[in-house]
Order: sequence, then structure tokens, then C-alpha cells
Amino acid sequence: GYTTYETFSLTPNGKAVAQRIMGALSRAGQTKSKPELPEIVLPIPESVARAMREAAEIADKKVKELVDAGVDVGAVPQSELDAGTGPALDSELRWVRMLRHYEESGKAERAETYREMLRRVLSWRDNAASELGMAPGAVMPSFLAKNIAYTMPITADGLRGAGLRVKGVEGLAALIAQSKSELGLERAVAAAGTGGGSGARRMYLGTVDSPGWEFATYKPGRKGAPPTWEVSYERFRAGESLETIAMTQESGKPLQVSSVCNHLFEALAQGRRPLDLARLYPGGIGPAGTVPDEREWIRMEEAALAANLDPGRQPGVEPRFTMKGVLTQIIPGVDADPNTKTAQQKALESFWYDRIRVWQQLRKCRVAPQWVAGDEPDPKRARHE
Repeated sequence: GYTTYETFSLTPNGKAVAQRIMGALSRAGQTKSKPELPEIVLPIPESVARAMREAAEIADKKVKELVDAGVDVGAVPQSELDAGTGPALDSELRWVRMLRHYEESGKAERAETYREMLRRVLSWRDNAASELGMAPGAVMPSFLAKNIAYTMPITADGLRGAGLRVKGVEGLAALIAQSKSELGLERAVAAAGTGGGSGARRMYLGTVDSPGWEFATYKPGRKGAPPTWEVSYERFRAGESLETIAMTQESGKPLQVSSVCNHLFEALAQGRRPLDLARLYPGGIGPAGTVPDEREWIRMEEAALAANLDPGRQPGVEPRFTMKGVLTQIIPGVDADPNTKTAQQKALESFWYDRIRVWQQLRKCRVAPQWVAGDEPDPKRARHE
């Protein structure tokens, strides 16, 4: 019979390389040493060359965007400027784009608030650098200062988790907490005429469990990776603070602490993932709202019933749940033009929205709170219905 073989032809350059390889192998065999093979440089495929050109163009546009915004790109590592990505470059871009978004959407005051927070953080950095005898950039790189001004951690643990390792971070944490209050970034704790703080029983902040929201669906991340909310939940359960989780995302992009809180409530909605409310709402107040007392809880229940609104209703089924729909049943004038509302009315709405956020999350997951008077301890865990 006949046997077929696949044959290949070599160009003159190919033959020369093959001869060099054979010679190197022959010499290595004679001396019983490792062969010194010649380097083979192949031409870059056009598709790869095109992708490299496009990546370089994108990187150049990002650098130009920063320069046009007045950012000192000299503080960004050259490797990140060349690649068009990296912790420092991404943080600087995110900051510039956030401010531009607020300004272009008619929220210039919000943009200035973030700028003022950054100025205060940088002022603390410069003073700390002077006291420690260090360069300001060594105490806190510019991009880290912007991440901190964006996330606004108010605990030393949160700042350390963000990567700030110098002495005296407690002072920065106190400065951020004070600045949040002065700049109007703190949530309302009390408001006139709310009915709160009048001797009503408070919610026992223990560990809550839930069978989950009946319409919750589990959607894995890219390539089967755990979704972001699950990663946040596991880190929180392992003892990491909300601020540390927010500042140290695997993507390198920090989150608002309230976004991490939403991740934890998504975990509760998925079912069989206990959640420690005492850590989430120390003192009854947290980044994602304020824990209502018993009278406020009942008032929200009655308002939702009157408006036929259920936070646990199947998505797409009318009437759809909205916090505004509940608030409309509690206080008048919610639908009025914001420009006509008094400061007291806005504060009252903020007060109730803070509590509705917490109520709707627990109500959605069928968590029935336990109520205690004053500082009375309660051995019972909050239960689900």
C-alpha cells in the first residue's frame, strides 16, 4: 500500500534558521549541554498590530483627557500611561468624569462639595507629611486621596483598608466625619414633626436570616465568577468593614459604601445568608439608611397598604413599588416642585426616605423585626415570617 505524508516548503530564511537550529542541537549533543537555540522573530499579524494601534490611541486619548482637565499626569506611573489603565490612571479619570457629569447635569454644587472634600483630605496629607518628614506623595498618592474623597470612610480601619498606612489616620477619619456634616453629606438623624424619638420601641439589631425574596434570581459573574454582591457579602461575613470593601474592589474601582450595603441586602434577598444588622447599622444609622423605630415601621406599613404597594411584589406587576409612593401617604406635598419646598420640608422627606430604605429591604425579604424598649437587651434574633 501507499502512505501519504504532509510536506512543507521553506523559504530561504526558513532554511537558514532550520540549519542554525540543527547545528545548535548537534553541538549540544556532542558536549551534552543545553542547546543555545537562535531567537526567531516572526512578523506581527496585522490583526494584532491593529489592536495594538487602537489600544495606543485609546491610551493617548485618556492621557489627553486628564491633561485637558488640569491633572498632573507626571504623578501617574508611565506604565499606566502607556497601557491606558491602572489604579492611578483609572482613579484620576473616574474623578474627572464624575465632576464633569455633575456639572453637565446641573449639579455643580455637588461637584464643588467633592472638590472641597478633596481639598481637606489633601490639606491633612500635607500636614501629616510635614510632621512625619515625608514627601506628600509618599504619605498618600494623589489617586488614593481622590478615592478617599469619593468613598469618604470615617473609620481608621476603613482608611487602613484603603491602603493608608501612615501614623495618625484616626485624625483623618475624624476630619472626614466632621466634613461630611459641615458639607451636608450626613443623613438626617432627626427632623421636626416626624414623631420619632418619642419613646417608641427601637428595633433589636441582631443577626437576621431570611428564606429570601421569592423572585430573586442568581446571576453569576463573567465566566462563572461569583457576582459582585456575593463577594462583598463573603468579605463582610469574614469581618471586613463596609469601608474597606468599598475602597478595595477587585476591579480597582472604589464604590460608595451605600453600594456595598445594597450588595449585602441582595445577599439577604437571595436567601439563607444571615446578615448582622448591628454591624450594618451601628447605633441604628448606616450608609444605606436609618433603622426605623416601631411607630415609624407601623406608619410605613399602613402607608404601603393604603397605596397598595408591596416591596416584595413580583417585578413588572402593577402597581410597581416606589419609595415616593409610600412617602406620599405619610406626608403631604411630596409631588410639589422641589424649588418651592422649604428646607424643613426637604429635611422631613430625607428623614422618611432614610427609614423607608431600610424598611423596604427587610420587608422585601420577609424579615419581622423584634422590638425592645430603650437599651434593653433582647436575646431573640429577628425572625422571618
